[in-house]
Amino acid sequence: MHLLITPSVKSLISLSIDLTMAFIVAVLGVYLRLGNDMHIYINDFINHDVIFVLSALVSNFVFNIYRDIWRYFNPEYLIRYFKYATLTVLLFTLILFFTNRLESFPRSVIFIDWGLLILATAAPRMAYVMYRNSSIKAIFNKSTYLPNLVLIVGVSRSVELLIDELKRMPTPPYRVVGILDDKKNIGRLLSGVPIINEIKNLKTAVENLTTKNQRPVRILVGSEAYISGLLQDLISVSKELAIPISRLPKLTELSHNISGTGAALQPIAVEDLLRRSQRNLNFNEIKSMITGKSILVTGAGGSIGSEIVRQCAQFEAKEIHLLDNSEFLLYEIEQECKQNYSSITFYTHLIDIRDEKDVNEALEKINIDLVFHAAALKHVPMLENHKLQAVSTNVIGTINVMRAALNKHIERIVFISTDKAVKPLSFMGLTKRVAELFCSLISNDKTKISIVRFGNVLGSNGSVVPLFEKQIAAGGPITVTHPEATRYFMTIPEAVGLVLQAAALKTNSRNCNTYVLNMGEPIKILDLAEQMIILAGLKPYQDIKIEFTGLRPGEKLHEILVTEHEHLSNTESNDIYLAPLSKITREDYDDAIAKLTNALAERNEKLCEDIVKMLAKF
Repeated sequence: MHLLITPSVKSLISLSIDLTMAFIVAVLGVYLRLGNDMHIYINDFINHDVIFVLSALVSNFVFNIYRDIWRYFNPEYLIRYFKYATLTVLLFTLILFFTNRLESFPRSVIFIDWGLLILATAAPRMAYVMYRNSSIKAIFNKSTYLPNLVLIVGVSRSVELLIDELKRMPTPPYRVVGILDDKKNIGRLLSGVPIINEIKNLKTAVENLTTKNQRPVRILVGSEAYISGLLQDLISVSKELAIPISRLPKLTELSHNISGTGAALQPIAVEDLLRRSQRNLNFNEIKSMITGKSILVTGAGGSIGSEIVRQCAQFEAKEIHLLDNSEFLLYEIEQECKQNYSSITFYTHLIDIRDEKDVNEALEKINIDLVFHAAALKHVPMLENHKLQAVSTNVIGTINVMRAALNKHIERIVFISTDKAVKPLSFMGLTKRVAELFCSLISNDKTKISIVRFGNVLGSNGSVVPLFEKQIAAGGPITVTHPEATRYFMTIPEAVGLVLQAAALKTNSRNCNTYVLNMGEPIKILDLAEQMIILAGLKPYQDIKIEFTGLRPGEKLHEILVTEHEHLSNTESNDIYLAPLSKITREDYDDAIAKLTNALAERNEKLCEDIVKMLAKF
């Protein structure tokens, strides 16, 4: 029968041990000072011992030493024990001084008692921790239980917490057999675990452990160990060795406990696979542009639009107007914002930007300082078969928003564009290019327009990552268009952060500027698919098959952010570049748009396509 000891009983036992140790310290202190001569003063020292124990009792209650949870003993406890011993000795000394002026009592004993009391308080707790955390316990609790062996890459606070937590568990799910870190740390210990090799020698380290019958079943990456290019190499070795790889959470992350330990293991996120560091933003510039302003976001329910709303709220906009033609998405983002940003006023506008009258009426009724136009149709293969819808939303819808905003003399308009507008092959890219041209031509001295062009964002609606996740969950196969296809990728928060940064730039004085974001190196879609399979703990081509379906209509093998004729200029941000202006005239454009509007009204898809292709050449 298991005996349940209540917290009160545990505290009483702890206090009893502490007072017993205080009595031993009082006796031992005198003995260390006087040796065998202490019997001469035995009567005085019995009184002194009682006073010392009573002083320790008071001090123990002051610092709540008796309430410590022993199994979580750590160096921070020693600071409290230092205070406990100091107060005990001070009380003891003051009482002796006021009773007998410290007569017949060696002063050096006070300092001896102080040091001994710190050690005597810590010693039982350290012994208890050693019993729970080491092989000592195994002598008394023999078991056939064998934890899974793991190898950790990188040293961090999260790694230390994991190791300490595993040691405290009676049946830990993992046992750390070694750590990889910088060369300078090889041979050192972290919480008793040796650092056995450099990170770059992961394969060699696993081979050496295998010869010792300690082959790890999982590789854990410390959350602070990410450096440029590291993760790609680790995943490559993980794939070769057929050992799954996970990461430890950052201390600021909250996650479900999937490992059975307090420091939950997490899969490597797809965001971690980007071959570059996170971008640095000038928050002061962005805050100056957003704080206290009234903002309109079109496409507010979409993946990009909703993140723009979140970041504008975080920068303390005065009010944000949410515009979308999806009732469900509009409701979702409205509820999220009201729950998370109660100090900001939100307004919803259930409007389709293709309806010029609705757009004009909506903007006439509100006063706004800044417009983010993110509403668009963006699914490349689908729009090849729905060209009239693409023109109506991406071109005419953009024109409707821009004209209505300019009539209000709004301070700034930001148009979200795409790398597919550069030398467009898809009809979606063609329509976004035509929309870019309109923005550049319609700008005036009263309203600054910023066109921001970037590539794919991880996890956005309709993107490849959610598709791969669903295909892996279904057991495959994963479908990849072409083995050599590449794409630029960014995280949604990162892309939106750079959109805000681009809009806040003061480098160029033109009324309309086209900005190109630094997307880093393009990533091969096949590599992404293989890595996602590995991160799911599976083997590509064995557990999950990969099938090549061929490029779909409108898709490029490789995306580009600028043409060979465009020469980018630098801005004050290292991650944002300025593209040159187009050469089309306003007169030519207006004439073509008039014809496009008529062709759209007549549902003449072929004529719409011809006009869009003609305009996109500029």
